Amino acid sequence: MKAPALAPTLWRTCRVLACPRRLEVLRCVIGKGSVCVKEVARICRMPENTATQYLRALQARGLLVASRQSRWVYYVPRADPSVQHAQLLLDAMRRDLAQRETCENSVAALTAFTHPRRIAIVRCLNSETMPVDQMAQVTGMSLPACYRHMAKLVSRGVVVVGNDSVCKLLCPAPGLATTLLQAALE
Repeated sequence: MKAPALAPTLWRTCRVLACPRRLEVLRCVIGKGSVCVKEVARICRMPENTATQYLRALQARGLLVASRQSRWVYYVPRADPSVQHAQLLLDAMRRDLAQRETCENSVAALTAFTHPRRIAIVRCLNSETMPVDQMAQVTGMSLPACYRHMAKLVSRGVVVVGNDSVCKLLCPAPGLATTLLQAALE
């Protein structure tokens, strides 16, 4: 009996994408449409084994499809329909990577969602504002852990904390951050 395939989570996908070198590889595949590992390694100036590792990580997140042609493996930027949010994220990454020379802003947006506790905070704040101490209770976090995750969300422009320690979800400017927020709330 075959084991069921594991569905990639949003926070793990964001962890994979929050690496400038992997984003460079993704940009290369998106730009070329269909590209072999050797070509990615040459364009991105990295060893083939590193390019292979990055391409496989992106494929495992449902953002690329691989096909073997003779002894070469080609990658195509096509979302895996069985992976939740893959098409949404791939479309957002296409737009984001096309607009920017560097990946710094992309990495910043992605790192807001690289932990399941931060996604839990965002989901709690979707329906109401809440003091930090109440947020810690609702999410089952210690108060110091809640403050650490809130600080990351605040620095990324996803959440704001008022003088009275009440947290509120922000609506980021259209782009990757908005797409990530939308995916986190689904």
